Amino acid sequence: MHAEPDRAQWYALQVRSRWERSTADLLSGRGYETIFPTFKTIKQWRGNPKSVIAPLFPGYLFCRFDAN
Repeated sequence: MHAEPDRAQWYALQVRSRWERSTADLLSGRGYETIFPTFKTIKQWRGNPKSVIAPLFPGYLFCRFDAN
């Protein structure tokens, strides 16, 4: 008997803006493999530059699962 190949595929999930991180954490906690690509950028608040981590694709994250 052979083992059935892994049928899990990667999907782009559209989520509520600014909820990408918490959704990725929730899915990861339930055992799903997720990718939430981010990048470091500089934002200005009240004239002071701040280094922040921003989503590479706002409103989206990637999750691997078997859709069947």
